[in-house]
Amino acid sequence: MRANHLIDRRKALAGIAASVFWADSAGAQTPAAPKPVESPQPDLMLRPGAVSRRLAPDPATETTGLGYNGAAQPFVLRKKAGESVFLRLDNTLNEPTTLHCYGLHGVNAMDGAGGLTQVPLAPGASFDYRFTPNHSGLHWLHPLVPGFAASQRARGLAGLLIVEEKDPPPADRELLVLLDDWRLNQDGALAEPYDSPPEAARSGRLGNRLTVNGLHDAAELTLPPRSRVRLRLINLANARIMPMRFLGAGKAAVIAIDGQWVEPFDPLHKQVVMAPGSRFEIMVDLPPESGQAVEVEIALGKGLSVVRLTADGAAVAPRPPVQQIPLNDLPAAIRLQHATRTTLEITGGFDAPKPGAAPIPPAEIAKRFPDPRKIWTLNGGKVGGFDGPPLFRVKRGDPCVLALANKTGWAQVIHIHGHHFRYLHPFDDGWEPYWLDTLVISPGQTIRIAFDAEAAGKWAIRSSIMEHFESGVATWFEVS
Repeated sequence: MRANHLIDRRKALAGIAASVFWADSAGAQTPAAPKPVESPQPDLMLRPGAVSRRLAPDPATETTGLGYNGAAQPFVLRKKAGESVFLRLDNTLNEPTTLHCYGLHGVNAMDGAGGLTQVPLAPGASFDYRFTPNHSGLHWLHPLVPGFAASQRARGLAGLLIVEEKDPPPADRELLVLLDDWRLNQDGALAEPYDSPPEAARSGRLGNRLTVNGLHDAAELTLPPRSRVRLRLINLANARIMPMRFLGAGKAAVIAIDGQWVEPFDPLHKQVVMAPGSRFEIMVDLPPESGQAVEVEIALGKGLSVVRLTADGAAVAPRPPVQQIPLNDLPAAIRLQHATRTTLEITGGFDAPKPGAAPIPPAEIAKRFPDPRKIWTLNGGKVGGFDGPPLFRVKRGDPCVLALANKTGWAQVIHIHGHHFRYLHPFDDGWEPYWLDTLVISPGQTIRIAFDAEAAGKWAIRSSIMEHFESGVATWFEVS
């Protein structure tokens, strides 16, 4: 066991039974162990364990990592709006785990934030996640126990929940595109350690192998000219921010961001930016001429193609304009003048390196960051961690404005649990016409967001870059 792990695993395992389980829907404090499993049969029985994947072309060997139920690909559960979800997680690992669902509203006890809303699930224990999504849209799930979440995600644990809308917009095909970023050795094995303080103090764990749906090649479809394809894009990476670029003669219209429907719009400069955890749904109309193609690439370096849609054969009739999916039941307006206003200031980490700078010696790293769980500091250390005081407390239904100030040399990615928010204009004179649950904040930038406190309970505010989450970028707020 490595001494520099971001959390002492023995202490974490010993503290599982002492953790507080915030299970009451009214936000009452109810210390308890995980509830015993119940019948009827779940939609999915999830058992994490070792799996092998081929993440690189020959002659690389297969890569041993983690997956659910022996599958190399993330699980996918599809439901209709209004249908209940029942997932049973049997912890077959030798370390604690949970399951957090991005985009899930209103069910605090099912949020899966280990040590905040749920006792981390001990090895050999089971837990039932039962909820009825109140919003249609694209969700994704991953483990979230501090000290273990980054390594479990880096080794492959993830899943998807697709809650179908009642009246889907017409499309000829759907293409699910799962983007991930792996760090491999030359022999194809996952590179260790998973808990490097120098990486946590910078951008997080960046890989050297990008995959599309677990493969090392782009996802490809060939369809008649003018065909319409619904792309569902998800960034599963631990830390990699992915600018996505659309090339070719086709048309693209964004219809959803982070699981919330939007009025269809053309991507600005034919590009969208996907942070870790971001989800985009995009309707793409293929070009009108056979032999032409639409390509989606990650705009890093010379560009890496992740989707290629080729037009071939006789053209189909022109498709009508992309229709808007009815919006979920989020407020049409937020009462900014009555909002509780709070600032979350992020400091710490290393400065961005200058070209040609020598690596920082390990002794200096250890001296500067003696506690690897506190590489990043929130509000000067006044808040931080799920076991610390809340950033703020509000009543259910109260409007909230949160100023997110990135005083570091690195991009920060903030995810709000249980809520979607509006991105405010600089003078609070309006907001962008979409909802988000995950947001990139550039170095030196301050962004204000607004939302209504929707449901009672303890809700996490934390980094979606897993190594930043485990090294200090995590706090919470309480709704009563």
